Amino acid sequence: MINYKIRQTWREFSKDAIVEEALNLKTIKKDRQSQVVGLMGELCFGRYLIDNEIDFEYLANKSMDFDFESNGIFLDVKTSYSKHQPQPHWICRIPEYQHFQRSDLYVFAGAGNTEVHLYGWISKHEFWFGDKSWREEEGTINEITGKLNRADCRVMKIADLNPMDDLVTFLAHKGNAH
Repeated sequence: MINYKIRQTWREFSKDAIVEEALNLKTIKKDRQSQVVGLMGELCFGRYLIDNEIDFEYLANKSMDFDFESNGIFLDVKTSYSKHQPQPHWICRIPEYQHFQRSDLYVFAGAGNTEVHLYGWISKHEFWFGDKSWREEEGTINEITGKLNRADCRVMKIADLNPMDDLVTFLAHKGNAH
C-alpha cells in the first residue's frame, strides 16, 4: 500500500474540475463530495506514476470508462472515502453495471481529508471472474462493513489486491493483464 499526503494544488484543481451535474446517479452524492474523493484518488495515482517514471495519459475528462492510459493499457482508479487507516480485511467494490466499461486494470484507493492510500490493483478480468472476489446483491448487508449494498456489485478484500510496486513493473514491461 502506498500513501500520499493530499497536496494543496490537488484541492485547488478539484474546485475547478468538479462538475455540477451528477456523473453517476448511483455513486455520486448530491454534494459532489464523491467527485472530489474520486479526483483525489486519480491525482494521487497520477503522482505515483510520475514518481515511478511511468509514461501515461490522463483521460478521465474524455472517458467514463477509464481514467488513465499507459503503454496501451487502460486503468480505472476506484476511490472510496475513508477517515481511518486502511485494514487488510477491508473491501473494495464495483457495481455490476460498470462491468462493461472499457478498462483493463483497476487501481483501488481510499481518500480521507489529508491523505490518499493506494491499496493495490487487479486486472478487470481477475476482479470479475477470479476466485478472490464475490458477488453481493442490492439490498443485502455486507458482512465485513455492515453497510447496505445500494446496487448489485462485485467485492474483494484489499489484502487480495496486487501490490502497487508490481504495477510499476507490469506497466514498464507491458505484461499480460490476465
